[in-house]
Amino acid sequence: MTARDVQHRISELLDERGWSQTHLAKIVGVPTSTITDIFKRDSYPTISLLERISDAFGMTVGEFFSFDIPPSTNMQLTPAETRIMTYVKKLNARNQERVIDFMTGIIGSDDSK
Repeated sequence: MTARDVQHRISELLDERGWSQTHLAKIVGVPTSTITDIFKRDSYPTISLLERISDAFGMTVGEFFSFDIPPSTNMQLTPAETRIMTYVKKLNARNQERVIDFMTGIIGSDDSK
């Protein structure tokens, strides 16, 4: 994963949660400049910083780097994600698979990424 991939992943996670880089810096416990430098200088964060960033997003470093690993049980969900999960949990296994197929279709056809 390149520095730009890390930038994209952080941006994506910030957008999902409606957080700013400043908010992330506060949660991680670093100056805002530490987070903005990742974007301005195309710099790759240290492992220690990546661990703290991943933790702030409620995931492991492995989950940060993989889109296919299921989220950990302590992952913080956005209100929309919580709402979706509430509905999905009410479905039987067959209908849950239908939802997964539907979502896969949407993601696969999303040209904005």
